[in-house]
Amino acid sequence: MAQICDDVLHPAFVSQESCPRILGLTASFAHGAFSSHEDLRRVKERLESRMHAVFFVPSGTKKYTATKEFVKVCFSPGHTACTTEADKKLCMSMIEDIRDTFDAKSLRRLSNDSNFVWEQLGVAGLRYHWREGVSLILEAKAQAFAAYHEGKSWALKKQASFIRHKTQEEVYNWADDKKNNWQQTNKLSKLFQILSHSLEENKTSKGIVFVSQCSVVYPLTYLINKKYGPICGCVM
Repeated sequence: MAQICDDVLHPAFVSQESCPRILGLTASFAHGAFSSHEDLRRVKERLESRMHAVFFVPSGTKKYTATKEFVKVCFSPGHTACTTEADKKLCMSMIEDIRDTFDAKSLRRLSNDSNFVWEQLGVAGLRYHWREGVSLILEAKAQAFAAYHEGKSWALKKQASFIRHKTQEEVYNWADDKKNNWQQTNKLSKLFQILSHSLEENKTSKGIVFVSQCSVVYPLTYLINKKYGPICGCVM
């Protein structure tokens, strides 16, 4: 949509030529929460002005209200097994090794993401995060930028290639996987209990696991598939 606006609509507005009419469908035109209907109305009007568009709701639509049942899942914080400080030190050493390739903001993000993955998933998740996850996230961002910022996309692809080459060699030199690869958090153990129970009741059951940060997506997908076989995909 951004590319269409840039290539077709904006030049047509400047030259005052007739513009194509585009139908865009969305469940919600605004992101986030609003304290009042007036705030939402202002966002709607601002978007209509910027896009030279009009919002409308088709007549005859029925509101669907699903029956929701929430179950609170409790777990104790921490890990089921002792995690080694060596893993965290190696993680920090890899950040030092790539310092010349990333700016300070990106390095802080990498450090924070690594700590978050380790806290949420344990050592196995941290290892996969560095071995593949970081590069996959950078490649996904590069693809998102490709349509309208070729330079940024190319830089992200270069970073992804560099960090994959650098970290794969380092991560495989970490402690023996057979001894430490399944040191996992209590939170992850609880998720596995829920998945195991669901699959025991119905092997064709389906579900969605939401995460709060994208850094967890690829490691968690890897760990689920490693435990249960290829049953899980992911969307960034």
